[in-house]
Amino acid sequence: ANNLDLNSLEKRTITDNTENSFLFSNDPGMICSKFLNLVDRRTVVCHKNCTRSNQGTVYLDPPVKWGECKEITFHVENKPGRMCYFFGVVRAAKLFNTDSGQATIRQNSISLENLYGSMHCESPSTKKSLPSFHTGSILKMIVDRTDTAKNQMTVTISIMKTGQSFRANFQADKRAHNNVVPFVSMYNKGAR
Repeated sequence: ANNLDLNSLEKRTITDNTENSFLFSNDPGMICSKFLNLVDRRTVVCHKNCTRSNQGTVYLDPPVKWGECKEITFHVENKPGRMCYFFGVVRAAKLFNTDSGQATIRQNSISLENLYGSMHCESPSTKKSLPSFHTGSILKMIVDRTDTAKNQMTVTISIMKTGQSFRANFQADKRAHNNVVPFVSMYNKGAR
């Protein structure tokens, strides 16, 4: 991610606050109410500690469609502990239950997990590290699906305070050009 040109990517994103802005889904199948509550459609709170085998996930609306490049900014208002927090996307064909465990999330998503030094790309990363984000961190995720000629998709997550950037490139689904759905998964009670 050393040669990452975020300014170029940002110019191609849709960043207005109208119909293109992302909101946490309040659809019962798209949020794990066992662990998570919505304060409003822009704020989610973890109200119960999770386990490795069951963790609270919420998907965002709308999905990122073929040919789009979109940016999402996450404000980590409170992140108790060093545990497993995920920010990323999942292909619509690989959506997992909102109370799935960490192994399922790593296997099915393109995501940054707090205790890893590289992204999970539909398989678990093997690069463990110190936490990359903390309480007060702002994460910017750019999902670029504009390279339709090569069926390529790029997901970039940057930690704004430290300047760390994580990037994953992979082939899109050539058959249906499926949508990808952004998500957040939290672990500790009080996370917001």
